Amino acid sequence: MSSECPFCGEPVLPEESVCLLRQVVGSVAHQQGRCSCYGGDEGDDPALTRREAAAAAVAYFEREKGDERENPDL
Repeated sequence: MSSECPFCGEPVLPEESVCLLRQVVGSVAHQQGRCSCYGGDEGDDPALTRREAAAAAVAYFEREKGDERENPDL
């Protein structure tokens, strides 16, 4: 019996944690400073499902933070 993800509403899959991580790191727009937190008006890409947007946000975070770990002077 699977439960429903409170973020995206899809069934929770044991191997997926993108929705949980998305709630910590924020949307791609948030990470880029383009959301309402920073005076902007952008959010998740409306062409993506909530889970797809969460995966995009986590991928962006990992890509950006990976660069910082490899180059601490960034």
